[in-house]
Amino acid sequence: MRIATTIMAGTLLVAPAIGAGDGRSACELLPLSLVSSVTGNTLHIDPSSSPVQKRRADSCTYSDDGTKITFSVLPFQTEAEARSEFAGEIARTFGDGQPSSLLRGVGVEARFQSSELSGGGTLLARHSSIVFVITGNADQEVLVALARAVVARLEEPAPE
Repeated sequence: MRIATTIMAGTLLVAPAIGAGDGRSACELLPLSLVSSVTGNTLHIDPSSSPVQKRRADSCTYSDDGTKITFSVLPFQTEAEARSEFAGEIARTFGDGQPSSLLRGVGVEARFQSSELSGGGTLLARHSSIVFVITGNADQEVLVALARAVVARLEEPAPE
């Protein structure tokens, strides 16, 4: 069994490594080639940060000299569990007083908050029974495009 650590919403936890409910890891759901294409940069998967765990989440970090994007996926058994976790993640992730904006067309529900420190932001989304987070120093358009790609891949059957 793989064991890894992750930081999501400022909390560090250790858990067994898993991916989406269908067994795909974060790095499989959001492939390096796709992230590089959307960002327009030649990125690599940061081995010091991937895979990373928090509770049942699996994460993958993509980076180069100027760009760093982390994608975390947290699957649940039911949509109700995912809705509850999504609400809790909104409070944990966006509870610093800065406004977050509701995003349409990204999963069932999604929110975005920009970051003055990194020049990018954090996108938190839910699609069916999956909650995922994309954070990094890329602009909102890039993070939304990546999130839409994740949703499209979640709607595809997992490769056998």
